[in-house]
Amino acid sequence: MNRFIYLAGPIVDCTEGEAKDWRDYVCGLLPLGVVGVSPLRCEAPTFGGYMRDKMDPSSIWNQPKSINAKNWYDTVQADLVFAYLPKVFNDRRPSIGTLFEIGWAIALRKMIVLVTDDLYLAAHPLIETNVSFIVPTLEEGVEIIKGLLPIYTGNSESVSKTPRKGHRGHINRLGTSYTQGEDGIFQDNRERK
Repeated sequence: MNRFIYLAGPIVDCTEGEAKDWRDYVCGLLPLGVVGVSPLRCEAPTFGGYMRDKMDPSSIWNQPKSINAKNWYDTVQADLVFAYLPKVFNDRRPSIGTLFEIGWAIALRKMIVLVTDDLYLAAHPLIETNVSFIVPTLEEGVEIIKGLLPIYTGNSESVSKTPRKGHRGHINRLGTSYTQGEDGIFQDNRERK
């Protein structure tokens, strides 16, 4: 039986890489039986990103009610919410949607893993007392998932600190390589066409 984690994090005003690369990276590190659910599976980028003023208004998935409904549904259905709020994004534009999703998860009594290097955010009384785990790196967040969920998938042998067979370093399931820049943002090493 699979377990699902909702990958909450900044989207609006992010480039396609900023919004997708960290999600792909995390999915590539997850143990067997644990599935990362991306809110971007329905939202196509426009002009290389997710800019509010450039979204295709004819797409049902770009409508505020559709985005809200899908993200609420994902939060409800997930076994755990994995939220990524790096300081570099928070300084540029706070991710209000991600904060809503954390609030929903709290109300739904879901386990939350918050990955942030933003000490101001991590020390907020409502975050500090309601979020299950707060860690500074994606790898540490994935280690928490590896410790919590595989036993419930029937795949407890995947509980380890070593990546699954076929994974080397920062490589996701699609064979894409990622590196983390000095600013903390994960970059897709593929050449974009």
